[in-house]
Amino acid sequence: MATLSGQTIQSTYQGLIKLQTSTTGITSTLQTIEDGLGNPTTIKVSTGRTNIDNFYSYQNLKPRFTGNGKSNASQAQQASGNQNILQAFPFFDSGIHSYSALTYGVSTITSTSDVVELAFYTPQTGVNGLVPFERVGSVQTLTGLTSATEQTIPFSGGNISFSATGSGVYFMVYKYSNAGVQPTLRLNSQVVSPLITSFESSTLGLVQSFLTNNYSVGFRFNGLNRMVFTGASTFDSSFSYSTISSAQSTTSSVVGGVFGFNLHVNDY
Repeated sequence: MATLSGQTIQSTYQGLIKLQTSTTGITSTLQTIEDGLGNPTTIKVSTGRTNIDNFYSYQNLKPRFTGNGKSNASQAQQASGNQNILQAFPFFDSGIHSYSALTYGVSTITSTSDVVELAFYTPQTGVNGLVPFERVGSVQTLTGLTSATEQTIPFSGGNISFSATGSGVYFMVYKYSNAGVQPTLRLNSQVVSPLITSFESSTLGLVQSFLTNNYSVGFRFNGLNRMVFTGASTFDSSFSYSTISSAQSTTSSVVGGVFGFNLHVNDY
């Protein structure tokens, strides 16, 4: 492998990469990345954007909210047996922003003393597809579940961010807890479903579902775009792949719905 050790700039500048304008540094204007002779690459950079030919590129506009979105509709009631176990919903995050609070909505108040906790996790993948890996931030307990209104809570333990691992898929892992009866609490449903198309299959891969000879992109869902872990009940700081993947229910469809959430972008 080539090295610059012991070499002079005069003898190596041809193989170095630089900005199109050699004297200004990175600015707010896109500049082409070139080699030392001025031959252009397909990459352009600025202080707020990177553009690569044949790849999608977006302006770095700061949003007010991210997440899977909260609708006015009610989620389907959780099935009997969905209490006191973990469930997970995958969503996409840009890995750019930090978040100060969480908004959700109560559609039908609890009459069974339901408690809802959630935490966010990075992903890991293996033979059974993507599953939760390492927890990001603290476990959050939802409040106001006896009032059918929109609720906003700050993140306990401080702001959370996915910048350490960058843009991609993450998991919202949640649990309905009570004395062991079918939950009655129904939150507002999500707006954005993880609609994985054949485009994402090149990076997320294909995984066999719980239906015979059926393959889908990235995840083994248990119905309504979520994963149900009948063999897991605690928000561990991290999960080994074998432990969490083997804890997932093998039922192809489990009744119940995913609730919507908005992440509040910090310092908007």
